[in-house]
Amino acid sequence: MNTATTLAAVVAMGISALWLAWILKIPAIIILLGFGFIAGPLTGVINPDAIMGDLFQPFVSLSVGLIMFEGGLSLKYRDIKSERPVLINLLTTGVLLTWILVAVSAAIFTGIDWPIAFLVGAILTVTGPTVIIPLLKHIRLTGKVGAILKWEGITIDPVGASLSVLVFEVIRAGGAGFSYTEIIYAIFMTIAAGGISGALAGGFIIHAMKKYWVPDFLQGVFTLMIVFGVFVISNHFQHESGLLGVTIMGIILANQKKVSMKHIIEFKENLTLILVSLLFILLSARLELEDFSQLGPGAFVFVLSVIFIIRPLSVYFSTMKSGLSRKEKIFLAFIAPRGIVAASVASVFGLELAAVSYPGAAHITAIVFMVIISTVLFYGFFSPFLAKKLGLVNPDPQGVLIAGAGPFSRAIASALTKEGFDTILVDTNMSNVTAAKMDGLSASVGSILSDHFMELIELGNVKRIICLTPNDEMNALACQKFRQSFGSRETYQLAYVEGTRFEAIAAEHRGRILFRKDMTAENFSRLCGDKPQVKVTGLSEDFNYDDFIKLNQKAVVPLFISRKNGHLDVFTVDEVLKPMPKDKIISLSILTNNG
Repeated sequence: MNTATTLAAVVAMGISALWLAWILKIPAIIILLGFGFIAGPLTGVINPDAIMGDLFQPFVSLSVGLIMFEGGLSLKYRDIKSERPVLINLLTTGVLLTWILVAVSAAIFTGIDWPIAFLVGAILTVTGPTVIIPLLKHIRLTGKVGAILKWEGITIDPVGASLSVLVFEVIRAGGAGFSYTEIIYAIFMTIAAGGISGALAGGFIIHAMKKYWVPDFLQGVFTLMIVFGVFVISNHFQHESGLLGVTIMGIILANQKKVSMKHIIEFKENLTLILVSLLFILLSARLELEDFSQLGPGAFVFVLSVIFIIRPLSVYFSTMKSGLSRKEKIFLAFIAPRGIVAASVASVFGLELAAVSYPGAAHITAIVFMVIISTVLFYGFFSPFLAKKLGLVNPDPQGVLIAGAGPFSRAIASALTKEGFDTILVDTNMSNVTAAKMDGLSASVGSILSDHFMELIELGNVKRIICLTPNDEMNALACQKFRQSFGSRETYQLAYVEGTRFEAIAAEHRGRILFRKDMTAENFSRLCGDKPQVKVTGLSEDFNYDDFIKLNQKAVVPLFISRKNGHLDVFTVDEVLKPMPKDKIISLSILTNNG
């Protein structure tokens, strides 16, 4: 195949792998690696070095830089507040133990030189959100452990990559005959160059957007330009400090509150998704089977030690004084899949050390990919089973995901929360989310249609989605999106105005219609005023549902039934519910002059 055809094939394989992973509900990395091995080592159809030549290494480096920027942009301090002690231990004690133990294990069992072993150890300290978050989404854990794993995966990427950069710098400097003073100076310069360039670039983007120097449609590509600029400039002053620079830049942008990052996040999501798929295909395609055979049988012992000894020890010492239960600690100890950052960083450093003929450079990528493949397969199939065995999965969740955080949504969420049902509000309107948080509700700013954003929301106790936004199309799209997760029965949306073009949309592309046919978004102010009142009424043998309806007549609209067994039922136009004694009716008070 010519170069154009080969590149088109790589793109097609990458996107097809993502699509198949979505259909099969398995981590995409499994299919991506499979496609790469088939196209590269097994058949020789794709040779990344022949396709891209001298451009391959810069492409990988810049792609890793963008992925690291995403990692920093996903890290918000407020989101890790409650789990901060355990996370800090995992990112300090855990990383240090993993680094040292992996290095020692690699040197003993695979026979690689100690400098290469310590570089491999640093690279394998990372887990990675591109693998762990989809896996957690599939398992749907309850309690603290899901949040801890999610934020460990996000935060450990920049920590592990930065450690890898520093170790690589020591190897490169030491290999050139530098003194210890010069090595320490190189480490200092890496931190200084990356930190200063990342901080200045982050501040510049905030200032530029605050002054409206950049239009909305250019914010994504403008930021991409700055990311690449930081990466290149930082590397110019100090070799391989660019990864640290772009990570710090992302962290600064994620935690500022002066300007919106919406357009940057949306652009970054799509671009990173494409880059991750292409990188996995290309990096696995350039592997050589003989690189694995040279490692010998000791490599399998090394992998087993990473999974069954090193990770459990790291978690044990990181959670000794935490409030986690024994079951949570066990699960935390047996889930640490490696992902794209480990693969990319290993490839970058392997290429650079091979270019200067450093001994053992070829083994770096092979060892790291062995760990990636083994951990993804093991944790991908074993973790769901372990979670169920340990009782960390809610077999009968009753929580509610609410699209929209307006007054009506907040009133419903308050009533449901008081009844013991978990509720999560999602809205793109910051003022609505702020009002919800002031009411003590769980709410997040973002688009309900964003895959990346929703992966960061904890849905372990959620069973259904009710869409209450003022946009009928948005409600329908959200129902369609979550039908695969919750099923058609548990996706709901507000009624729409009859006679509109929305009515022509097939029923299978909409959610179930909530409450009653006149409960459209535009009718709320007429039906219940600007301050909706949602009340809870208990039923008994002496006061049943018929009595409730007769007493209130047209003054209320029944919304939910809080069953005596702890279940929640939703009133819809397509099903007649039968409330029983000891159930509770959650209803909306409406203005009586609507009669």
